[in-house]
Parts: sequence; C-alpha cells; structure tokens
Amino acid sequence: MRPFLFAALGLLTACGDQAAVSPVVDFVAEANSCFANKQGEDCAAVSLYYTPRRWRAEWIIAGKRTTHIFDAGERTFTTIRHAEKQFYVDRFDAVRDTALAPFLPPLLLGERVGEETVGGRRTVKYRFALSGRSGETPSETSRWLTAENIVVRSESTAHPKGDVWITRMEATRLAIGPVSATQLDSPIPPDFRRVDALK
Repeated sequence: MRPFLFAALGLLTACGDQAAVSPVVDFVAEANSCFANKQGEDCAAVSLYYTPRRWRAEWIIAGKRTTHIFDAGERTFTTIRHAEKQFYVDRFDAVRDTALAPFLPPLLLGERVGEETVGGRRTVKYRFALSGRSGETPSETSRWLTAENIVVRSESTAHPKGDVWITRMEATRLAIGPVSATQLDSPIPPDFRRVDALK
C-alpha cells in the first residue's frame, strides 16, 4: 500500500507563521481524504468525534479500519488497528497525533490569504510554503478554517525526490453540538493484542 498516512502526516504537520488555536466546541465531522503521486491515488474516509478533552478519529483505508483516541486528562493517545487485532498506547505528541485528525489545525498555520465559503460556511484561508532539501521545489499547504477553528478543507503539494505528492481533504459533513460519551470511545475487544509499536 502506498504511504498514505505517512504522506498525510508529513504534509499536515509542517509549520507556518500564525499560531493556531484548537476548537473549543464539540463537533462531529466526516471527510474524504486523498493522496496522489506518480503511482496513482489512494483515498480514505475519515470521521472525527471531538470535544476539547477527548476525541476519536476513524480512518478507513483500503477497507481497513484504524481508530485513534486522544484523552486530554490522561495525556494519552491510543491507536487501534482492527484488521490486525492490535492496539498501542502512547503519550500524546501534539505535532504527530493532531495530524491524524485532519479537521484540527496544526500548531502553526501560515499566512492568512483571504476569506472563502466552503460547504456553505464562511472560512479563513491560510497558506504557507515549506522549503525542502536543496534543489527541491518547496511544498505548499492551504487550509480553510471556520470561525470555530475547524479545518473543513486542506490541500498540500510536495516534491520529494522529483515526485509530486498531492493531499486533499474536504469535509462532507460537519455538525457542531454535543457529542455523546459512546461516540468518543471505541472499546478494545479482549482478543486484541497490545504492542509496543505499530509498524
């Protein structure tokens, strides 16, 4: 399988100029996220159930489900790979783990370039370029944020080793309002094995 999540992580965690603030409202969001390069295109369905103290992200890539749960009180980040019947618990890393919930803004956003309407919602667009290695074309990332600081669209382009990587995400559903405790959890079945690292 092509490196879908690795590409998403690399393009979504790059730094910009303006500091971001995490959403302070509860919400549920769904999106399609696609990664393309010379080999073709992979798309994933992603859902996020979010409260400021706990959130759960669900990714389905090539029919395989992966769950990520962040607990602010415990400062833990749990990853569950359902097809492999494995799970992993680690301390939360803001840069690494926030990228796995693409509706959340990164630590730094970049330059504010204007306002646009996305899916019927007014948004502010931010854009920045990140220099690559010597001789490489800089990568560029744009994100569209609502007034609640929810990312409803993102587009990134990178040029590693002469290739072109393009990552796109756009929300297909956004519901701001209470999120139930059951939506924030994903019980780990007793036959799932805890591992030290997910490779």
